[in-house]
Amino acid sequence: MTENIPNGQKPKKTSNQTFIIILALVFSCLVSFIFLFDVNGTKLLQTTLKLQFNGVVTTGTVSETKEIPNRNLAFPSSDYQLTVSFEVDGQTYTTLSNIYYPPQDGDWVGEPMQVIYDPTNPNTALINNFNERWMFPLGDALPD
Repeated sequence: MTENIPNGQKPKKTSNQTFIIILALVFSCLVSFIFLFDVNGTKLLQTTLKLQFNGVVTTGTVSETKEIPNRNLAFPSSDYQLTVSFEVDGQTYTTLSNIYYPPQDGDWVGEPMQVIYDPTNPNTALINNFNERWMFPLGDALPD
């Protein structure tokens, strides 16, 4: 077998490369299959990707909080879901947090918060932090 290989060249190991390609294809098919069944999580992930490339960042203000009691008796404090208001061209829009925020010394209402929104449709907006835009959408898209 080595007599057909030119001087100084080693035989190619295609079996390892083929295995890696097949493994990558199986993994991507599996991930695609999973994402097909979690429509809400996938939709949120698509929104965050769209905003990544086309979004405009502005500063909004927490306008409302909803207390979410903690059901774990070891941690009796509550968390809060935030509503953040922001203005675009003189009109006020709101976005609701996807994650819950811990209590702080003062009330969340009135606190500044970065928001990223779609300039063609400001109703499509997310609070502009890593957990809201990436951690929650990725975690939400995965199966339960």
